[in-house]
Amino acid sequence: MPAQVGYPYRLWLLVTYALTEQGLTISVEATNTGPDPAPFGASIHPYLSAGAGVVDGWVLELPAASVLTVTADRLVLVDLRPVAELDRFDFRRPRTIADTFVDQAFTDLSAGPDGRVTARLTGAEGSGVAITWGQECRWVQVHTADHPDSRLNRLGSAVEPMTCPPDAQLGPSPDHPADRRLHDRGVADHRFLAEIWGRTQKWPVGMPGEPAIRTCAAV
Repeated sequence: MPAQVGYPYRLWLLVTYALTEQGLTISVEATNTGPDPAPFGASIHPYLSAGAGVVDGWVLELPAASVLTVTADRLVLVDLRPVAELDRFDFRRPRTIADTFVDQAFTDLSAGPDGRVTARLTGAEGSGVAITWGQECRWVQVHTADHPDSRLNRLGSAVEPMTCPPDAQLGPSPDHPADRRLHDRGVADHRFLAEIWGRTQKWPVGMPGEPAIRTCAAV
C-alpha cells in the first residue's frame, strides 16, 4: 500500500485464505516498508448467522464490560460506559437480542482459560456459531445488520475483533492506535500477523461449544 493523503506511510499487506477440512483460515500480515513508524489498526468484517430466522430470536453471549456510546444520527463517538449502566448492551450473560439495535464497539473483554475471548450466537433450534480471538484484539464491533429493506433486515450479526477502536486516528479516544504501530523496517517487531480459523459446531442452547471461528492471534 503506497503512502497517500491522510496516511503517509508505506505498508506491505498480505491476506491469505486457506480452506481445509477443519475450516477456513485467514491470515492478515502487514509490514512497515517506510522510514517512519506507522500507526496501524487491523480488523476483519465477518457476519455470523446462528441459523434460520433473524437476530431477534438468537441468543448473544459477549464477555465485554464496556461499550463505546455513539450519537443516534451519525454514530459519532461519545464516551466509554460500563455495560452495567446500559442494560441493552450487557450480553455478558447469554440473552436473547430481541429488538435491540446494536452498532457499537465493546472493550474490557474477559478471556477464557485459554487466554482467548469468545462471542457466541445461538439460534432457536440450538445450533450456534462462535468467534474467538486473542487478547491482541482488545475491541470488538457488533452490529445487528439493521437494513431498511425488510427482506435484508437483521439477517445476521457482525462480530468484528479490532486492535483499536473506531476512528482511533482521528483524535482523542479511549485507546489510541500508537500502541499498535508497525515500527521501522528492520526492527524486530515490524511485522503484524492476524489469523482466523474455525469450523461449524452445534451444541445445546446455553452450553458452550467448540468455537466456529478464531481470529486475531498476533505474533
